[in-house]
Amino acid sequence: MIGVILFTLALSALILATIFDTKTKEIPNWLTYNFIILALTINLIYSILQNNYIFILKSALGFGFFFLIGNLMYYTQQWGGGDAKLVMGLGAAIYTYPQFLLNYFSANLTIPFIFILFINILIIGAVYSIIWSAYLMYKNFNQFTKTLKIKLKKTKNLQKIILLIPLILILLSLTTNLPKILLITFAVLITILLYLLISIKTIDEICMYITKPISKITEGDWLPKPIHHKGEIIIKSKAEGLTKKDIALLKKLKIKKILIREGIPFVLSILIAFIISIIFGFLIPI
Repeated sequence: MIGVILFTLALSALILATIFDTKTKEIPNWLTYNFIILALTINLIYSILQNNYIFILKSALGFGFFFLIGNLMYYTQQWGGGDAKLVMGLGAAIYTYPQFLLNYFSANLTIPFIFILFINILIIGAVYSIIWSAYLMYKNFNQFTKTLKIKLKKTKNLQKIILLIPLILILLSLTTNLPKILLITFAVLITILLYLLISIKTIDEICMYITKPISKITEGDWLPKPIHHKGEIIIKSKAEGLTKKDIALLKKLKIKKILIREGIPFVLSILIAFIISIIFGFLIPI
């Protein structure tokens, strides 16, 4: 029964968060905090009732694992604060695969489910980010091509240095007994990755930076550059984004609007990764 309750809780929280993230690009704190608290509380109550504290222990371990991952992704500006708190709740709710679902799915559970969930989130998230970036590139194609040409010129020397690696790999494939297919594959992947990163950086600059009124600024919004007032820096650009104190200062100084960097609405990819993990398990066959 606890598996059904926790699975329903996790799926409901992810669906609600996806709706909020898609519509407002914000995940309300009441949703993420209640998700975390409910997941831990349900496991604690069940542990007491069963006189077996393995349930709350696993819940705490799942929360702790995604607490570390979430903060790492948040402070490197890969995820927003809502995304990070959401996966913490997911870790607290679903540390192990819900056993009742094995009656319906033959999931690949060759490694602990918490790691399956994490790796699948990374895989689906990467694919999702590429698809989203391609959509933004198509939507802003003319501006994208102009900006990309400028960025390619600016990074010409860096490109030459990095492209030495695939060149060396190709030469090794022709002159040594090392696996040719593997070397050529790595050479192609490095080349693709280089220009993919440049393209994503270009899309980031033309699509993700917006001027936002102070009335719509929220805690955690990212600053692409420091905010100046009367020739002085009043708020520095920082990994954790704007704080309540920063927002209060902006309102006090009657600053009308500021430039912020918006992230991709990422929760949908977490929901997809969760569903895929439940149905198929680990995406990498081992």
